[in-house]
This record gives sequence, structure tokens and C-alpha cells, in this order.
Amino acid sequence: MNARATPSSPKVTRLRPRATEAAGNIVYTQLPTETVQKATAKKLEVARYIGQMTLELERLAGTADLELLAYFLAMARSEAEAATGQSFSGTE
Repeated sequence: MNARATPSSPKVTRLRPRATEAAGNIVYTQLPTETVQKATAKKLEVARYIGQMTLELERLAGTADLELLAYFLAMARSEAEAATGQSFSGTE
């Protein structure tokens, strides 16, 4: 299989597992650059939404004295911030 991109073929940036053969070897298929970019954009969009929602839920849990729940929501918000490089604290 030729992995080089030719002028008539789409650029390939990432491989993904497609299936496992009987011998236990993983077969890889090529993903076009556009597919990878769309998946990355969707991932960022979802992480931003989760960051915003967990901030609101964290505040709600805090006002109801649900300290452990507020803590876990803060952890989820922190993960969303790490994934997006964006702060959801509302102070910036």
C-alpha cells in the first residue's frame, strides 16, 4: 500500500485501527485531513460546552451545600479547560 499522497489523492495525516485480523494484527485505514480537522473541531466544541455547563452546575451544587458533587464538577471543568486551553471560571 502506498501511503504517499499524490496530486489526485487527499492528504492523509492520521491512521486509525479498522479491524483485528485472525493473527491479532491491527489493520490501519487512512483518514483524510479534512476528517481529522472536523473531528478535532467537534471535540473542542464539545469540551467548551462541557466546561460551560459544569461551571454552572458546580455553582449550583455549591449553593446547595453539595460539596462532593461540586468538587467532581470542578474536576470535570478543569479537564475541559485543559482540553480547550480556555478558562471557564468566569473571572477572566
